[in-house]
Amino acid sequence: MPSDAAEMPFAEFSLEVTEDHLRRFYASAVANSDEWKLALDRFRQKIRLNTWAVVIFIVAFFTVLVLVVMGVVAERFAPLLLLGAIVSAGTSALHGQQLRTQFKAVQSGDLWLKQSVESGAVGPWKIDFSDSGVRSRMRNTDATYGWEHFSAAELVPSHVAVLASQGVSMYIPIELFTSDEAARGFVRRVQSILESHACTAAHRIVAYLRDQSTPCPKCRYDLKGVQHATCPECGLALSFENVPGARGVVMPPRN
Repeated sequence: MPSDAAEMPFAEFSLEVTEDHLRRFYASAVANSDEWKLALDRFRQKIRLNTWAVVIFIVAFFTVLVLVVMGVVAERFAPLLLLGAIVSAGTSALHGQQLRTQFKAVQSGDLWLKQSVESGAVGPWKIDFSDSGVRSRMRNTDATYGWEHFSAAELVPSHVAVLASQGVSMYIPIELFTSDEAARGFVRRVQSILESHACTAAHRIVAYLRDQSTPCPKCRYDLKGVQHATCPECGLALSFENVPGARGVVMPPRN
């Protein structure tokens, strides 16, 4: 294939998506994404908070018990207070068990796989890239996205990823390309299109910071009005990870 990104042709990719494809995609792309790691961290935080709640209710139970023995709390109130502590601790413990079960399903990819299968991801899939955008046709969906919907393209171990700042990203199994060079050429072509449409992550970050007062995560310099996706004070490269608000920037379509 041509090495010049500007001349790299687009084509329609066809694939019969199986659960094996989805599992490999989860292992190579989803599980390593910052969004997924953040979701898992939130789950872990919920589990930690739940554990502390159980401990607090158990401590409350024994505290009430000690206070009753010492005569600080009237015996007629003791059964109600003790019962409340026991019920609260038991309810929290049950909720914690449910959270751990959900966390294991999320971490292993089983929940993601189940949701993907239910949404119609398994079956025939055609994805058509052109200079005007991307059309994706699956069992239950037929959607077209302009390039302003996307912000980056990259080559991951088993897929070519065309990433959206929000919403639907596209992942093409590497085996659909004739060679690794063909896959790299396709990525360069997409990156060239994104640059021409001014909708890369860097463009979105600059657009977001045009009127948004935001401190640099490293040096706290006010990034409002910066012209490039780097901090002019300390040189930190700005990304969706350290300027998350830029993900929601809607870029105008370009003809």
